[in-house]
Amino acid sequence: MHNSSGFINSSTTPGIVRATAISLLPRFPQAVQQELVTRALQDPDPLVRRAGLGLLFVLPEDRRWILGFPLLSDPVRTLRLEAVSVLADLSLGRNMPPAERGSFDHAVEEYRAAQALNADRPDSWLNIGVLETRLGNISQAEAAYQRAIHLQPDFTPSYVNLADVYRAQQREADAERVLREAIARQPDAPVVHHALGLLLIRRNRHADAVSELSKAAALSPEMPRYTFIYALVLDRIGQRAEAIATLENAQRRFSGDRDILVALVDLSTQAGDQRGAHHWGQKLQALGLNPR
Repeated sequence: MHNSSGFINSSTTPGIVRATAISLLPRFPQAVQQELVTRALQDPDPLVRRAGLGLLFVLPEDRRWILGFPLLSDPVRTLRLEAVSVLADLSLGRNMPPAERGSFDHAVEEYRAAQALNADRPDSWLNIGVLETRLGNISQAEAAYQRAIHLQPDFTPSYVNLADVYRAQQREADAERVLREAIARQPDAPVVHHALGLLLIRRNRHADAVSELSKAAALSPEMPRYTFIYALVLDRIGQRAEAIATLENAQRRFSGDRDILVALVDLSTQAGDQRGAHHWGQKLQALGLNPR
């Protein structure tokens, strides 16, 4: 990916091709340079500008704001709305000059109005809830997620996000209630089981958490993170052999996952299995990775 900058910035390369290349760069954040992000955000092609918004996360917050702010006034409406979503959390506590504050507030209101056009859809209320959460408007976010649930009781993202709002307020009992309501409606939703497992860990109910995390990993075998967290909790409750076996199985499916390999080195070392630790350490090195 080190030669990507010239390819992306080439005026002879079609915009859709450059946008596609840029959209792949978040997988290689070390290859993203500020100059590349700047040029993408200022590109004449809106597809490229939109892809550039997806790279802002690799930059420091101040640079993210400075480079992303002009897109709040982009001539393309969808880009303005996406810029609001990307920059919303950066506005918290920011001392903006009046003109800058006015531009930002105008863009936020446009976003809200755009979602209101589809007020009969739960995903519109979900979007509003996400925005209000990022803006620090917790009560408005809670109301938006509840509205989404009312419109479509089987729409699980609303439950997960509402539970996260409650978690941020240290209302863990309410968060658990909401997640269990979601599971009652969608028992095979892995994201809900995973969220409930994490909540139970926070509440020091590790044995209960293992059951939920196991379901999440089984229901979504393509998600290495679910299996990784499940294995760590197995180890925490004293089932190290089972944790190592779970990670070994996961490593066969996700051979390049750094977190899984590091965990295998750590747990093998703690279990006194120096051969295992050496084996997984070699795997890490072969991938050009190092333990934490």
